[in-house]
Amino acid sequence: MTNMDNFDGFSAETISFLKTVQSKNSKKWFEDHRRDYNEYLLGPLRALVMTLSRSVIGIDSRIETSPTINRTISKIFRDTRFSKDKSLFRNEAWISFKRKRKDRMTIPEFYFYLTPESYEYGMGYYSADRASMDLFRNAITQAPASFRKTLMFENNKTMDFERFEDRYKRIISNKGPEDLQDWYQMKSFCCRIKKQNDKILFDRQLADDIGKAFSVLTPLYLFIINCTIAQ
Repeated sequence: MTNMDNFDGFSAETISFLKTVQSKNSKKWFEDHRRDYNEYLLGPLRALVMTLSRSVIGIDSRIETSPTINRTISKIFRDTRFSKDKSLFRNEAWISFKRKRKDRMTIPEFYFYLTPESYEYGMGYYSADRASMDLFRNAITQAPASFRKTLMFENNKTMDFERFEDRYKRIISNKGPEDLQDWYQMKSFCCRIKKQNDKILFDRQLADDIGKAFSVLTPLYLFIINCTIAQ
């Protein structure tokens, strides 16, 4: 059984479970293998949340860190009511650290995401509304030097960060510096490290690597929080 207070990595059984749930995807199969779900997927996810929560709280004490489903851990059951995909269960899983707010969908989050083939982790600002992005752009215009300091992760030689973004269809006019124009045109974005499943996934080192990445991304996270949310 997984030690809730000590993340030791995922296992080959974790990946096998995710692959099989995709092909079987029936209530009967899941109920017959619920113990596998609890031991090989949910257990390690809870342990990873517990391990990372110590450093996450140090970044922002208002972030939710309870190792429970729908707070930090994704559900395996899918809501198929409004989806063309009628698969009952997800063959992917994730954890998300964000503040406890009614409008928590509009704020940045630290995350880890796992599929049968790959995993990734980083900081995302996925569901920002237009008003929040206007505040973000204004803050860049007002303090470009401070914002540039938050982007040091882009030149980090020990971590392979990439930026994934959704842009507005039309150009957002602004008075910002030329070198920061990419940031003005974003509707949402994430800064992530993505890897094919490797030996680190099955080792406690994964938690250390994720924690280090969160730390490197903290200045950008705090910049967003400070300029878009009333404290």
